[in-house]
Amino acid sequence: MAIFDSVLMGGARNSVDNITMYENKGQRIARRKPSKVRNPRTEKQRIQRAKMKFLTELSAGFLDVAAVGFASRDARLSAANAFVRANMPNVTVDEEFVASMDYSLLACSAAKKLKRPIVTMSLTGSSLSINRTMQEAWGTAKLDDQIYGVLFEEVTGETMLLEMGERGEEFATSIELPADWAPESVHGYAFASSAASKRTSATVSVEITTA
Repeated sequence: MAIFDSVLMGGARNSVDNITMYENKGQRIARRKPSKVRNPRTEKQRIQRAKMKFLTELSAGFLDVAAVGFASRDARLSAANAFVRANMPNVTVDEEFVASMDYSLLACSAAKKLKRPIVTMSLTGSSLSINRTMQEAWGTAKLDDQIYGVLFEEVTGETMLLEMGERGEEFATSIELPADWAPESVHGYAFASSAASKRTSATVSVEITTA
C-alpha cells in the first residue's frame, strides 16, 4: 500500500491494471490487487461445493431424462441445471465433506402437479419386467399424458429412458439389463408428462422386486 499525491490521478477511486486507488481521510491511497484470491473454505461453502460436485457428475448420466422431465423450466436454466437444482435438497454431506444420496429421493422430473403413474418392476436375473396400470382421466390426469420410466445404475452412472405409452392404456414389457449393469445397483423411477410437455408429475421411486 502506498500514499500518493498526483495531479494527473486526482481523486480517482478506481482500478488501473493491478492497482486499486481510493481516498481515505483526505489522502489518496494505492493498493496492489492480490495476485491470487483466497479460496473461501467455510464449512457451509465446502458443503455446498461437495453437493454441487456430486450432482454435476450425476447429471451427466441424466441428460436425456432431464430433457423430458424438466422440459418446462425457467428459460435461464438448462435441463441439467434444473435437474441439479431439484435434487440439491436430497444430497447429504458427511463430516469428511463426502456427498451421498438416498436414491429413492431422486427427482427425474419437475413436480408440476400432474397425477403420478402407477408402475411396478420385477427382476429375474438380468431380465426386468415392467408393468403400468391404466388410469382414468380425472383432475390433473389426462388419458393422453405420456408415461416415462427411468432405470439408473449407480456404479456406472448410466440411465435408460423408457417410453411407456399413454396413461389411458395398459403397458407391459420386459427388457434385458446391459451386461455391465449390476442388478443390485439398479434403481427404477417413473413420471408422467402432459402431451404438450407443459406439466409433469413428481417422480415415483419404483421398488424393483426380485423373483
